[in-house]
Amino acid sequence: MVEPVRLQKFNVVCLFGSRRHRIAKIRFHRDGSIFVMFPSFNKDEGLVGALTLQSGVTSTACNLADFGSITSHKVKYSHHVDGRTHFSQDGQVQTVIKKQSVALDQQQPHLFTVYAEGLESFSAPRPNDKTTNLEFLTQGRSVKLVASWADLKNLGSTDPAHRGSGATMMKVSKDHFQPAYLIGPPKGSPCEGFGLIIRLETISPLSSDGIAALILVGGFDPRNIAFDHSRETSFLVMKYPCESPNELRGVIASIDFVPGTQH
Repeated sequence: MVEPVRLQKFNVVCLFGSRRHRIAKIRFHRDGSIFVMFPSFNKDEGLVGALTLQSGVTSTACNLADFGSITSHKVKYSHHVDGRTHFSQDGQVQTVIKKQSVALDQQQPHLFTVYAEGLESFSAPRPNDKTTNLEFLTQGRSVKLVASWADLKNLGSTDPAHRGSGATMMKVSKDHFQPAYLIGPPKGSPCEGFGLIIRLETISPLSSDGIAALILVGGFDPRNIAFDHSRETSFLVMKYPCESPNELRGVIASIDFVPGTQH
């Protein structure tokens, strides 16, 4: 069985030119849950929602404002051991955008994806941050971070691309390899037999205007549902920033806590 690098938490960092940009901070909770946070993005107004693809539809263009909710806080994405997924932020937002996904005692080839546009809007980790950094070289200002959840018993042996760093080369198609990290929760975790495969690649710009953006999709259904186009499937989506937030607050729901009210 492949032994991953075991960490309680880690940063995913892009090296672009002479600068470092933290895309996300990921943490294993003591109960085995996975938390994905975005402390380095410089925008706070965003949209969150659950998108449903009807049977017979393989892709769709949509406006998150048509079905989502608005927030003025950067939310945390959580995937719990029993498969519950949601967006939350203690004391700041209501945990109402959620769905049932795959339990973490099962392999899930696609756990979540983060898209980051405009790396200059993602700051570096603070100098006093002692969290381990997973570093990736990138050739442009738009990147995609893909996380898979793997049963360690099902992984063949791999040779590190950089000895002692935990970086390996992952085969993503017949003739194409990408650098990746295999990170496992600490020993004693309920999910210690599994690991996160984290890979990152440079992508084409997400839009023609070049505006910085942060997008996460996650909370997917099991493969037998998600890849069966005769069945309805859904997943969670978040997008920052939000255009015209003041106008939208009068039109769509907000998940923010209102000071002085009971929840």
